[in-house]
Amino acid sequence: MADSLIDLQYEFRNRYVSRREFIHRATALGLSLSAAVVFLESCGGNAPTTPGRAIKMGALVPLTGFLAVLGPAMKNNAQMAVDDVNGQGGVNGSQIQLSFEDTASDPNTAVQKAKKLINDDKVDVIIGTLSSAERWAVALSATNPAKQIFINPTYYEGGICNRYFFNVGALPNQQIDPFIPWLVENKNAKTFFLGGSDYAWPHGSFAAVKAAVAKANGRIVGEEYSPLGATDFSGTLRKMQAAKADVVYPLYAGGDGITFLKQFVSFGLHKTSLAASTALS
Repeated sequence: MADSLIDLQYEFRNRYVSRREFIHRATALGLSLSAAVVFLESCGGNAPTTPGRAIKMGALVPLTGFLAVLGPAMKNNAQMAVDDVNGQGGVNGSQIQLSFEDTASDPNTAVQKAKKLINDDKVDVIIGTLSSAERWAVALSATNPAKQIFINPTYYEGGICNRYFFNVGALPNQQIDPFIPWLVENKNAKTFFLGGSDYAWPHGSFAAVKAAVAKANGRIVGEEYSPLGATDFSGTLRKMQAAKADVVYPLYAGGDGITFLKQFVSFGLHKTSLAASTALS
């Protein structure tokens, strides 16, 4: 595996909470299950063709670690979607058998669990993950080498492209590109400060934010990244205070986002800057 998440992205390419946030992430896995059902009905792939034989699906969700604030809801929604499909007769007469694996909010663990689903459980399709750190690792080191269908249920920064990866989440051109002009036109936003967790999703998304801001004649006045699992954002917040940006654009994953926003308010920044993001309401 690559030494860093940025290396991981380049290697892959070369080789081939708010309530709204909570609901979006939780329901996305259920929606991706619907997409998987459509795929299995129309394409087959490794899916069983004999009615009565179970279709095996594996879901990678973060039930522990810093993303666990969203994991249980994802699990519940996925199970609800499967129960609904099975209650209506399943797929071509076959019931769906859904199993869950906890990624522990960790890319290496996600890869291990994906390989377990592929090699031991013999699943027909894998659905997940939540974080891009896990997503890139699973795609590069588990699903693509095994020629395993992998469906991504949530928005991400884009960039994964191979015949086994299917994305049903929003990409930057569907979220960021329309959002930045809206902020400029409706909130008179001229300057932006970007702050996020130090991994693939914020880095990739901020590349799109910078392009959209430049196109809207805005200006980036700061950009800071914090390690995953950070608990103290005071250094970043002081830089945000000094920059006096019209908009602070935060992309912090899971519980980190909650911690950041609490400290954002305690610093009084909500009185001078608008916290606006495609991952926050």
